[in-house]
Amino acid sequence: MIKYNEEYSINNGQGTIVFTEGNKGIVNAEYDIKGNKGKGKINGALENNVLTGTFHVDAAAGLIEFTFTENGFEAKWKQGIEHGPMKGKWTGSMKSQSESNQSINEKTSLSPEQLKWIEEKSRDYEKVPKEWLDSKEFMLAAVNNDGRDLEFASDQLNGDAEIVLTAMSQDADALYYVRSEVILKELAENSSVGGTKINFKVRDLVSAVEKLFGKKLFDEDGDVNDEIEKICNDWFDFNQIIYQNQTMDGDALLSLAQVQFNKYRPSSTDDGGDVEEYTRGLLIEAIELNDEAMIDIIWQGLNPQEYLDFSDLAEKACELLWNREEKNYANALMVLRNDNHELIPGLSNEFVLKIIQETRDSDIGEEEDKEEFENFVSEAGLD
Repeated sequence: MIKYNEEYSINNGQGTIVFTEGNKGIVNAEYDIKGNKGKGKINGALENNVLTGTFHVDAAAGLIEFTFTENGFEAKWKQGIEHGPMKGKWTGSMKSQSESNQSINEKTSLSPEQLKWIEEKSRDYEKVPKEWLDSKEFMLAAVNNDGRDLEFASDQLNGDAEIVLTAMSQDADALYYVRSEVILKELAENSSVGGTKINFKVRDLVSAVEKLFGKKLFDEDGDVNDEIEKICNDWFDFNQIIYQNQTMDGDALLSLAQVQFNKYRPSSTDDGGDVEEYTRGLLIEAIELNDEAMIDIIWQGLNPQEYLDFSDLAEKACELLWNREEKNYANALMVLRNDNHELIPGLSNEFVLKIIQETRDSDIGEEEDKEEFENFVSEAGLD
């Protein structure tokens, strides 16, 4: 159930939000997210424990939907107030700071200064004495309070299985801050650390490996590493381990394909042909597995500029998406145009005209969606 006038934590301390009751059944909220210049505001309607509304923050606006549980919520959101998939995610909890503080005090013998630093969750670790970051007791308490603090552990402690497990138990997103190649390989091969099974998203593992090898490509002075050929091929081999040993959903396959093709190519082949073939297979699997992956492929630019000769997959993705969705004006726009409000490259005239005709024949949707659809068709010269 929604709790009014009480502070929720967003994404394990990345922000806070408070909901209040407005007039005529409207729910209002004010939230603060790290990185935003000002506070955001939300207005919406609550029905059966689901709050649907709009948000406004800085110069941005969009749609958001909360599903409340006894002690928190799950939320999804998108930029822009037009209808479309909500790919942004929030997790909210009601766990109080006092409960967190009590847990830290019970489990550690840290100094009052160390405890205060952890409890305040300032994450300004540039000011933390180096000996604190080298202390396993301090870092265990820190990641138990905020898993993302794994980012600031010394290299030795960042590779400590107990600290990594504690961090990921507190916040699964802590995986992104693991920089131990040994632990990442354990996860790639077994979904475990030190034999202990842990939960994480394979897409986040791909991101962590990308971060690890991306950093290796440059030396301490920021110049390209002389061993770039070896690094790229090691990276490729690591991704193959992930692909062979993990259950890949559409989002994970898409992430792996984008890393594999966009970020680098193993230099064992002059033209990268092997990589293109491998990436094409991943993209096709992603399209067939997951609706959201289809949308990502379409919106994130599956076009000749970014994917070279993979543009033919755009029509495959769009056709599958169109056949799974209601044939209305809003969905037609989602299938035909990208984030720049331009016709998606790689679509044949035959396919585009088919979508336009089927949309008009169905004549389903809000009047403003119909007007926007017809304006797009006219401006793109498709009439």
